[in-house]
Amino acid sequence: MAKEITQAAELVCSPCDAGKQGIGVIGFSLGGYWALWLVEQKIVPVAAAVVFYATRNGDYAASQSAFQFHLAETDDYVAASGAKKLQKSLKAAGKEAEFYTYPGTTHWFFENDRAGAYDPQAAKLAWNRTVEFLKKHT
Repeated sequence: MAKEITQAAELVCSPCDAGKQGIGVIGFSLGGYWALWLVEQKIVPVAAAVVFYATRNGDYAASQSAFQFHLAETDDYVAASGAKKLQKSLKAAGKEAEFYTYPGTTHWFFENDRAGAYDPQAAKLAWNRTVEFLKKHT
């Protein structure tokens, strides 16, 4: 997986100046974990990382990335304590990080093919925030 993510990120950077200013990445659940992995590796510059219902311990101090997180109020896969720890870590590293928790939601609230979890209002708000964040940072 790491090799495929690395190759894809390098491919995105190659045809334009994205490699200079940095790319934007979005990851959902396990994909969010991998997006944070990519940020930490510094293989390619990541200007903005948007993560839906995922966290990852790491050292992001050397990263140039700004961060945005979209978290469910109730999540069997993402511990609230892990999110708080990551928030403190990013703040201590001086990183711009936005954390949003959507009331009444569960893991996969953004995904319309998850009938039991999908929340259209939360998904719309999260997407609007994501687009604005990426416009600002990439």
